[in-house]
Amino acid sequence: MNLPDLGRWVDPRHWPWIFWVWIAFAAIGSAPKLWQRIRRRIAESWPSVSAQIERTEIRPPGWSINRSRGPLAELKYSYSVTGRYYSGTFAKNFATEEEAHEFLRDLQGKSTFVRYDPDRPERSMLLPQDLETLLTTRSAVANPDEILVSYRNNVPAWSLPFLNFFLALAGLGFLVSLWVHIGALFGVRVVPEYFFMILHVGIFVVFVPAIVVSQRLVGNTSRSDFWKVMSKDLPLWLRCVVYGSFGYAFLNFFLFTSKAPVRESGANPPTQVWRGFSGHWMLFYSASFAMLYAATIAKRSRRPT
Repeated sequence: MNLPDLGRWVDPRHWPWIFWVWIAFAAIGSAPKLWQRIRRRIAESWPSVSAQIERTEIRPPGWSINRSRGPLAELKYSYSVTGRYYSGTFAKNFATEEEAHEFLRDLQGKSTFVRYDPDRPERSMLLPQDLETLLTTRSAVANPDEILVSYRNNVPAWSLPFLNFFLALAGLGFLVSLWVHIGALFGVRVVPEYFFMILHVGIFVVFVPAIVVSQRLVGNTSRSDFWKVMSKDLPLWLRCVVYGSFGYAFLNFFLFTSKAPVRESGANPPTQVWRGFSGHWMLFYSASFAMLYAATIAKRSRRPT
């Protein structure tokens, strides 16, 4: 096997188009979170002042920016700066009303600290560390297991047949992608040319519903803990398949882009192209299968016996 030409990566003009697509998606997806971090970092330098939570409220999903995020829990607080009173709002999305109610439990009338802009005192922010201190002062939940179960019961019962359909589709997509990849490693095209587009489109057909149901399943779990929560009930062999597909996809992509051939218009993609793309097909199909499988496990476990 020839070593990849590292010089191609020095000049962005040599990067493949799919690389730019991933960069664009990554930038768009991380922009809101990055902006929120910047705002919090700025607010950390602001002075703090004691504030009182005047009212708590749960708004329906329609009030949130993204309906898939579910109900919006709001804390409305007031604070005083140099004798003048101001108010502010802290909002957070949750997957279910049960989770939102648990977040707001016993918070009305409590005191906390908020940061305010010394140049514009009407601007304020309740930071996560101050909120965490407030939450730890509450009494413990009588039966926390009931709340945890309700968080896991966010996938509608009628969706189980659809989950099984997409689950089977994701499994079939992975097996076909694996077969295509093994054939490409030996320099053989094992499927007709139109399968190239079918496997491309099939990624979105299974990955989009997998993401939707997984968000409903894990609720307000942070992005850093998303996969940890999703995979905790998965069998070991399935987790190994996803982890292996993830690592192999990036190694395979690096080797492919270092010597990617130029495809002529209308020509059947050469085996190197099939090999390059099939590595990522396997990743997306296996991840979709795992997320859908986790959703079916959670839903079946909640069926009445």
